[in-house]
Amino acid sequence: MKRKRIRLLSIVLLLALSGLSGRLMQLQLFQTESYSKHKINLLEESVAQRTQALVIDEGRGSFLIGTVNPLRIQKRMSWSFSHF
Repeated sequence: MKRKRIRLLSIVLLLALSGLSGRLMQLQLFQTESYSKHKINLLEESVAQRTQALVIDEGRGSFLIGTVNPLRIQKRMSWSFSHF
């Protein structure tokens, strides 16, 4: 009885994972240009998302030793992140 349940559960999990894998393949490989009723082109959207840049300024002043000397050189740094 226990062996039969394990086999049935394994088959159900295998079918579920196969269905999800098939849907993922359908979206990423076969229907990339006509996704949903809004006709979103997934290839163009992914390229646009990867090429966006977001510049982040630290937004704070310098750290000072005592009240006069800066802790580091006053080189202005800004970070740039890309969205993935």
